[in-house]
Amino acid sequence: MASLLFGAWAALALGLGSLPLASAQIQGLSLKRDKLLKVVAEVNPPVLDVSDGLKTFCEQKLDHFDSDSTKTWCQRYTTNRTYWKAGGPVFVCIDGEDYPWGGSRKPYTLMCNNMMELAKEFHAMGMAVEHRYYGGAAFDGVPDFSAANLKYHSSRQALADLAAIHDYI
Repeated sequence: MASLLFGAWAALALGLGSLPLASAQIQGLSLKRDKLLKVVAEVNPPVLDVSDGLKTFCEQKLDHFDSDSTKTWCQRYTTNRTYWKAGGPVFVCIDGEDYPWGGSRKPYTLMCNNMMELAKEFHAMGMAVEHRYYGGAAFDGVPDFSAANLKYHSSRQALADLAAIHDYI
């Protein structure tokens, strides 16, 4: 029963309509996935070099919209100045589900590496910023992931994080 429910959910999530899936449809999905993995494997981008080292910004506010709140957390970031020339742009990669500074553990995810390919062309500095509630370590701004603490996990707070780290740097 569980596999039938999962199959129904997967079919709807993939936009394949109603069950049962035809064998040709399933085979077609497998071929598309295999082709995509092969293309990405051929690209094989270099891992983002942490030439400037891993840094932390520990004054990041937990709640940017409550002026009475004094809670902060340490947001990790790194920069790479390999291709940067004075006056050049800064390219920012907001990472969350993997380590931008350690390479992707997922073969189909390019992470911040494609940004560094563009940095060569534009003489830009690369910067990878850890997204709140994600990253390599547990989010240190909250003691647990209760509903009360998850209220800080929003796109508004994340955008305010970027504005604050921009001002900091």
